[in-house]
Amino acid sequence: MKNIKLILSTLFLTFLMLLIVQTETNALTIKDNENNAIQKENNKENHQQALKQENIKKELMDNLKERALTIDDLEEEGGFHFTKNDKAIIELKERPKEKIKHGKLKKIAQNLSETEKSNFAVETVPYSQEELETLTANWFSENQDIYFTEDTVVKYDYINNRVDIKTNQLSNRDQEVLSQRYGSKIYLDVDPSFENKITYVKSREADWNKLGSGIGIKFADGDCSTAGIAKKDTRYFIITAGHCVGTAGIDNVYQWNSLVGKAHVDARSSGYDFGLVLINKEI
Repeated sequence: MKNIKLILSTLFLTFLMLLIVQTETNALTIKDNENNAIQKENNKENHQQALKQENIKKELMDNLKERALTIDDLEEEGGFHFTKNDKAIIELKERPKEKIKHGKLKKIAQNLSETEKSNFAVETVPYSQEELETLTANWFSENQDIYFTEDTVVKYDYINNRVDIKTNQLSNRDQEVLSQRYGSKIYLDVDPSFENKITYVKSREADWNKLGSGIGIKFADGDCSTAGIAKKDTRYFIITAGHCVGTAGIDNVYQWNSLVGKAHVDARSSGYDFGLVLINKEI
């Protein structure tokens, strides 16, 4: 009789455990389905936004090409970026670097921004994208006389047309030196509680002599990281996100300051944020 009770008790406990596991599994499945639905909706929104921005940028590129100009010319005389609501901002410097080129760009910007329901707006800025990106990349080498802690981050702020420096420690003297050296080109944020959570043996924002994953690349609209390297026949490609390559066959891609290749594939129109950069082996 005791054995029967023990067997029944064991069977009951086993059944109870299976029931609990099944209930938890069902709950996880429901949660996973909810998360998948949210992720799918987010992917759809991101895809639609990417397509819209791609079309807007193509309109700009076509106008530049008609006048024998490129996005590099625009970056020398100003810059280009999108706002959060997908408005394309064409920036033009207050003081032209090359008057003739600047005049052509100004005409393009006016034509694009003055059309009905235009996706473009024009802003006058003191510094070009080229200037600010170069300063960001060369910040520490340009300021070797200044002591910076490891908890220092330098970032190109394209919205405010400046370079932001955030650190947890910087003497009043050094702050004064930097303010006099760069003026409104930089913004200093000294926060004693700030910690740079990511510490690099070598920054992704540096020039590397070998390509691989996690290395910084720059393109027309900003910067991204590589996912890896691929090979087909005799050609080599950088694998990255589709929104990181620019216009296929047109835009150059840089391994931070060094030209590394040209945009080859942007697969976002197929529903995948995947891109390839054809590496120029002669570089």
